Amino acid sequence: MRKITSRFTLVALLLTLFCMTGCVNVKKLQQIRILDAKLESVSPESLRQYVVTGSVTVANPAAEVSVSEISGVLEHNGKVIGSIAVDPVTLTAKSEQTYTLRADAKVADGIGIFELAKYMDKAVLKQCVVDLKADVRVRNGKVRTVELEDIPLNKLLELIR
Repeated sequence: MRKITSRFTLVALLLTLFCMTGCVNVKKLQQIRILDAKLESVSPESLRQYVVTGSVTVANPAAEVSVSEISGVLEHNGKVIGSIAVDPVTLTAKSEQTYTLRADAKVADGIGIFELAKYMDKAVLKQCVVDLKADVRVRNGKVRTVELEDIPLNKLLELIR
């Protein structure tokens, strides 16, 4: 669970940032890069809920970008395995900065500990998909909702390796 949860959290932010380029037609936004991502801690609140903390170093040559309402769902063969909600983050304009992110991860109802263990297998992870949603605002502009569905988890994990 720790590996899936930690990567899922970092992937949620990573994909949201990459997808902003489709929301706003500004060349500088295409140059935003995640330079480093680290899992800091995973703290269980219960058997089904975890608080995940990580750090992400972002190079932002563009304007200030706010990302909020970041959420995601992890699925395998149409069955929801878990969900995550990441706290909002604002990327400082024209900077290279490390941001600490906090997320609440939850294992879906009906997923037992033994079933969860099977999702740690690399072959099974390749069959998992992620749905992501986030609100993105550039400077003081209009908030745009980014929604991405059925993204192969293994493709997202490759982005942060």
